[in-house]
Amino acid sequence: MKPVYLKIAVGNVKKSYRDFMIYFMTLTFSVCLFYVFNSFDAQQKIMMLSTDQEYYINLVATFMLILSFFVVFVFGFLILYANNFLIKRRKKEFGLYMLMGMPKKKISRILIYETLFIGLISLISGLLLGLAVSQLTAILVAALFKVEVNFHFVYSSLAMLMTVLCFALIFVVIMLFNTRILNHYKLIQLLNAEKANEKQRLMSLPVSIVLFIVSLLFLGAAYFLASYSTVTFVEFFGQILVLGIIGTMLFFFSLSGFLLFFIKRSRKFYFHNLNMFVLKQINAKINTNFISMGIICLMLLLSIGALATGLNLNEAFSNDLTLRTPYDTSIVMYEHDLKQEDMYRLSSGLDIESSDWVELIRSDVDESVIFPMLPEKSKNVFANATASIVLISVSDYNKLMHNLGQREIHLAADEALITCDMELIQTSLQGGKYAGETVTVFGRDLHLINDQIDVLYPYTMSQGGNYGIFFIVNDELTANEVAMTSIWNINFSGNADEQSDELSQRLSALRQENSEILGSYQLYTRTVIMMSDTSFGMIFTFIGLYLGIVFAMASTVILALQQLSDASDNRQRYQVLSKLGADRSQINHAVYLQIGLYFILPLGLAVLHSYIGINAVCNAFSFLGIGNVTKSALITAALFMLVYGLYYWITVQGVKSILRKAN
Repeated sequence: MKPVYLKIAVGNVKKSYRDFMIYFMTLTFSVCLFYVFNSFDAQQKIMMLSTDQEYYINLVATFMLILSFFVVFVFGFLILYANNFLIKRRKKEFGLYMLMGMPKKKISRILIYETLFIGLISLISGLLLGLAVSQLTAILVAALFKVEVNFHFVYSSLAMLMTVLCFALIFVVIMLFNTRILNHYKLIQLLNAEKANEKQRLMSLPVSIVLFIVSLLFLGAAYFLASYSTVTFVEFFGQILVLGIIGTMLFFFSLSGFLLFFIKRSRKFYFHNLNMFVLKQINAKINTNFISMGIICLMLLLSIGALATGLNLNEAFSNDLTLRTPYDTSIVMYEHDLKQEDMYRLSSGLDIESSDWVELIRSDVDESVIFPMLPEKSKNVFANATASIVLISVSDYNKLMHNLGQREIHLAADEALITCDMELIQTSLQGGKYAGETVTVFGRDLHLINDQIDVLYPYTMSQGGNYGIFFIVNDELTANEVAMTSIWNINFSGNADEQSDELSQRLSALRQENSEILGSYQLYTRTVIMMSDTSFGMIFTFIGLYLGIVFAMASTVILALQQLSDASDNRQRYQVLSKLGADRSQINHAVYLQIGLYFILPLGLAVLHSYIGINAVCNAFSFLGIGNVTKSALITAALFMLVYGLYYWITVQGVKSILRKAN
């Protein structure tokens, strides 16, 4: 008997392939994404990597593996939701099976075969697509690390095994769910499934308007706390989340109570074509699904936020990477009794091409001293500035300029030059009036000589290791001051990595011998910083892409399935429209409009949330150099339009297919 039920199951899938399309696509894309983001361990095989580079790629792979344990639950929920839609669509079919004498156990067997059939096809399709995409991500990773590629086809047996096991477990859960839900239904419920109506909430117009205003107040308070300053954003983060969630839920809860009332005022629009029918359908759908609309809006916020923030952080870590690493090695010492002569002795026998000894002096003034000179647009950036301005003697500054091949300067005893070690700070300072202004440092009046602000990197530094604003001053002013930081910058003529390792070992040995001579210090190398910053940027990018695409898929699948379910439930209404004289083009236009509005409503509010949230996060991470977010915003919009547009098109085609069958 088994082949008979298997034949029925395969026939059902073939016959209703349009109904299964969203389910199949969701499964395929889920499998593809899961495989791609867990296959980094195998991608190393085509790259010529050093030991350090292998470490950082393994770090990326570990982050993705940890994240996948969370993502698999999202995929499980998503696939279960899509499966539930199919079960709901087929209640009458199952009722007819039972009416003809087929026991529930046999119907469950058909469902199991269908799940296995679709699951197997989507698993194979997803893995094949994942294998193809993973070859591209391998090339992308190699390009980011700037390593040679010995290209050949690679696959990750670990990622493949994980993918098969995780999705096999999801399919088992679906089979159990289908069996349980089928046993729960009675024959009369299955046969009358199409006659069941959704419950509508009735709310008076004044109450709806009041609740809508309250929702705007909640959202306004959340926006204000998030955007007022970084301090309020961090301090009130929990309250911002609560206000945002409550405001979002109230927004959709109240919307259906007055939406039609205001739209009806534009009689020309309301009575145009089938707009009246479409708007009433949308209003009814919001009325019954306001909770899911709110949740979808918040998921879209997570999706947009993850994508944009991940790309922004990647941009921050890769920004000025070459300029931030002007030296092969920089030794930054905080507590020591070493002199430049000691460092020369320590490095004897190494192939040093050039070196600089630079001292940073903490001044007795903070960054607020330049507040009156700033352009208006930047005053809020320095409104709460408390960091001390760092002094560099003009002789040390000229050493740095000489090594970088730039113009050296001369300063009079009462002159100072303003500079900084971060592009974001440079952008904020640009446009201010500094030349001729007077600042008092260590009791001496100094006249600033420049309006044009240049960026100065006093040593090879990672992103976020910045000091802020520097004053370049005459040597006399710093001669008797104790350095807060001493820096020894080195460029080697031989193999920089090997010699940096040798120097690091000598420093460690010196510290073990006498910690008073050399206390706290950091050794930075160009190679390690380039790899670490590239790796962290890549981690943030992949986390953003992974979560962003997953939540975008989850949101659009739920919206799509709700619309397909709505079309199934309302076939008779469309038949009535057709009988009343509405032609096919008008009905198709109504379908496009209804689905478009339903997709846009939660997206519109999510975009507004994201605008506030992304700016707040970027301000909080401004120490990493996050500045212009235009590039990341455009990439996010493009990826989002791709996912959103694809599911919108499939939903439209699915609804039109349902209506054609009805007619």
